[in-house]
Amino acid sequence: FNGNDIVIQMSQCSFDVHVKECLGTLILGGSLVLLHPHGQLEFDYLSKTIQQHNVTFFNIVPSLMSILSDYLIENKRFSRLSSVRSFGFLGMYI
Repeated sequence: FNGNDIVIQMSQCSFDVHVKECLGTLILGGSLVLLHPHGQLEFDYLSKTIQQHNVTFFNIVPSLMSILSDYLIENKRFSRLSSVRSFGFLGMYI
C-alpha cells in the first residue's frame, strides 16, 4: 500500500501485523479506519464500513475472506468491496 490508500484495521493489537496496519499506514501518509472491537467478525458492519470509507487496502486471513465473500454473495452486496484495490493475505499482497 502507499500514502494514497485508506486502510482498515482488521488485526487485533496482539498481532504483529497490527503494527504494519496502523503505524505503517500513518508513516506512509495513508488514512486508517478503525473498527469497533470484534467488528471484523460482523460482516454487514465490516462491509458497510469498507464501502462508506472507500477502503482501498486491508489485511485478511484466507478463511475469513472466504466467509466474508460468501456473505457478500449470498446477500448480493459484493459491490461493497468495489473500492478495494489490494488485499494482504498472510504477508502476500494481491
